[in-house]
Amino acid sequence: MRFFRECTGGTRLLRRTDFSPVDIKAYLTNILILDVIYGDDGLVSDGVIRLMGSNVATYYGEFTGRLVNEHPSDSGARFVLSARTAVDCRGPVVGHAAQSVPDKSRYSVKTCWVPIADDSGEIGQMLGHIQLFRLSGEAVPSV
Repeated sequence: MRFFRECTGGTRLLRRTDFSPVDIKAYLTNILILDVIYGDDGLVSDGVIRLMGSNVATYYGEFTGRLVNEHPSDSGARFVLSARTAVDCRGPVVGHAAQSVPDKSRYSVKTCWVPIADDSGEIGQMLGHIQLFRLSGEAVPSV
């Protein structure tokens, strides 16, 4: 989070031009970038996964280019809620939940969603850091 505050001076939303994958290389295996989809009511209704880190893909299955709501877990609903909150507060949102994916063991998951705005300040993407934990509380190591 400190990195993103340094990118923005803490006074504006993060822009995609503020960082490159090299800047967050240590975290890429646990990163998602999604294009935000807004419904007719102006609220976030879904997201298209543009980048999916290898740890995230190993656990959830490869979903790059697909809608997050297509996933068989409750991940889509949790993303929509987190993204709506991030858009409303115009800042990062941290979450924690028990996670179950069909055919996988239960895990705990901590998420941090950072809104990414265009030059006009419109939020069009979300950058997410996803950290999985075993039921024992131990972080699942990167692959």
